[in-house]
Amino acid sequence: ALGCPDSVTANVFINPKPIAQFATPTSTVCLNQFVYFTNSSSISSGQNSSYGWNFANSSSSSLTNAVTSFSLPGIYLVSLTAVSDSGCIHTASLPITINVPPLSQYTMNTVCFGSPTQFVSNSSGVGLSYVWDYGNSVSTSTVLNSTQNYTYSGPGNYYSQLIVID
Repeated sequence: ALGCPDSVTANVFINPKPIAQFATPTSTVCLNQFVYFTNSSSISSGQNSSYGWNFANSSSSSLTNAVTSFSLPGIYLVSLTAVSDSGCIHTASLPITINVPPLSQYTMNTVCFGSPTQFVSNSSGVGLSYVWDYGNSVSTSTVLNSTQNYTYSGPGNYYSQLIVID
């Protein structure tokens, strides 16, 4: 205890955290459709050494960009964890909504040439839009109108189609 000082210095380096970021073209899709995720994570110095995706549907991935599908409807919180080369971690999350697609069904009456054929949708879904293809290069689009009358220009066999969009 003679009052003589001593000191030491050391350089302290604080490693930056990565910024986990990702995007998807749409955050609402139908059952069993593929959802593509694009990783845009960054770090101010160093580099990200690994990624971990958790899709909240019992699947995961360690790829830089990822793709998955969902077999049950609901809202899933998808997360991406970025790990830097110095072991720092950051996680970002994004909700994805999975909907049940509409069910397209219809009936039509059989008529004689010159009379209109009535097409009636008994499709299921909410707020449906209808695209009717009459099988002869003619189609119509309607919103919230599930019945269409169409008169063919000649007798024959036509393969009609109904596409419903919710």
